[in-house]
Order: sequence, then C-alpha cells, then structure tokens
Amino acid sequence: MVLLMAGELKRKIFVGSTEKDLRPHRQRIRDIINNFGYFEPLMMKEDFPPGTTDAITISLNMIDEADIYIGIFARRYGYVQSDPRNPDELSVSELEYNRAKERNLIRLCFILPEEEAWFNDDIHIESNATSAAKLAAFKTRLGNELITAPF
Repeated sequence: MVLLMAGELKRKIFVGSTEKDLRPHRQRIRDIINNFGYFEPLMMKEDFPPGTTDAITISLNMIDEADIYIGIFARRYGYVQSDPRNPDELSVSELEYNRAKERNLIRLCFILPEEEAWFNDDIHIESNATSAAKLAAFKTRLGNELITAPF
C-alpha cells in the first residue's frame, strides 16, 4: 500500500459501464483501485444516494469530481433517462463518457470482444434494435477517438 504524504489528496477514478451485466467486473475494478491506496473509485450505481432517480445529475456530478475516467463496455447500451437535458436519448454511460471528454480527462476504455463465448447469455445482449445500433455507433466512436483495449 502506498502511503500518502501529508496533505496529498487521492486521485478520483470514475468507473463507467452498464451495471446489470458488468457488476462483477465493476467490483473487480473497484477492488484494484482500492488496493493501490492512492486512488478513490467513483462508481455511479454503487455510490448512488438511496432513493435517487436522476442518474444524469448524479453521474455527471461524479465525472466533474473525477481525475480519470475508466469505461468498460460489452453488449448493452444501458439506461436512457428521458429528460430534456438528453434530447438525443443517449445512455447514461455515453453521457458520462461525453462529460469526461469535455473535461479532457484521461480516458481508459475497455471493450468486450464480440467473440467472447463466456458472455453469450441472452440477458446480457442488447435486444432493442435502436439501442443496439446506438451501442455499435458508440463503440465505433470510441475506437476512432481513443486507443481501446479488450477486457
């Protein structure tokens, strides 16, 4: 464990992803971040105040606190909050990425390769055609804007 010097603040790392399908991976990333000792994980779903329904506000506020953004993406586009602030009906995950980009944060993105056999459970595959198209476009965009890595 790394000891912090007096007055030194922990760097905050926001972890963005869909939650239902990637819960164990999110927890593993949280554990890794905590093990370093000098980073603090910010996790949208896990750190949500109880009873909160405004995912956009909470998520974007967390991104505004973050120093680094980690995104993990698989086969779900994620929750789309119907809200006047979201006229393009983007997922909260894509809104988080957009805010991280606007803030010029270090962005580390990991994408599950389509051929991964362990992830073939139907519950994890985006079934809505519109969301599936948005997910494909988002992944393409990530590949064009960043160097991404499989996980």
